[in-house]
Formats: sequence, C-alpha cells, structure tokens
Amino acid sequence: MYSEETEEMLRERIGYRCHSYSVFRDTSYPTVDEIIYHEAMEMGNDHILEDVCKALGITDLDCSGRGHEDNPLDPREVDAIIDRVAELYGPGARALWLGTLNTVLSRYCTDDEVPESYPIPPEAIVLSDLGPDGALFLFPGW
Repeated sequence: MYSEETEEMLRERIGYRCHSYSVFRDTSYPTVDEIIYHEAMEMGNDHILEDVCKALGITDLDCSGRGHEDNPLDPREVDAIIDRVAELYGPGARALWLGTLNTVLSRYCTDDEVPESYPIPPEAIVLSDLGPDGALFLFPGW
C-alpha cells in the first residue's frame, strides 16, 4: 500500500527532516493549508491535490486543480480542497513532510546538519507518499 520508506516510518512511529531544505523553517509543524497551498500554487506540484483527495476520501471536488487542460492550477479548486480538509480536521490541523533517517541524510541535510526526529502518532494520516522523497503526514487534533 505505501512505499518501503513510509512503511518504515509508520512501523517505527518516527520520521525525520532537516530544516535547511524546508520553506517552513520557522515552525516545526506548519498548518496543512499552508503545505497544500505551497505545494500546489507555489511549487506547481498538482499531484498533491489528487493525493490529498484520495487519502481523505474526497470525491465530490475537482482534485486535479485545473479548470481546463491548458490552464494553470485554479486557486478556487485548491481553496475548496483546503476548506474541505479544514472541515474534516479543523483549521489548525498540521502537516509535515518526513522521511526515514537514511533518506533525509542523503537527500535533504547539509553536510553539517543533524536531522530532527518527529514522533508519528497513531492518528496521523499519510496524505502523500513519494517513497524515498518522503511522505506528507497530517496531524489532526491541533
């Protein structure tokens, strides 16, 4: 179901990250709406919308984020998905990209950086699984 790396994090209930690679350096746990908006609108990673909708069972919205094939992402569709996540998990739900210790060390840390570890509680939900590139976890209940 999940990648080997995500299965490892779920089994060990811990994930890692290095802040030097993150846009959200000032906060340990950004809100899920910040992450979704950043990934979709600023990075152009429209797969995140489909991943989130699939993970949360959202079937009544256009999760492609595109009004027409030749148009860029539609901010209204992104906002609708963000609003739905807030309805389901609260406006303060947090999200975090995490990886295994080995993948974070090899892909995301500077030479002198030590990865930070983050516990993954049982109620955490995998929103997107990119294998060795990491997994986006939703932390409900904030």
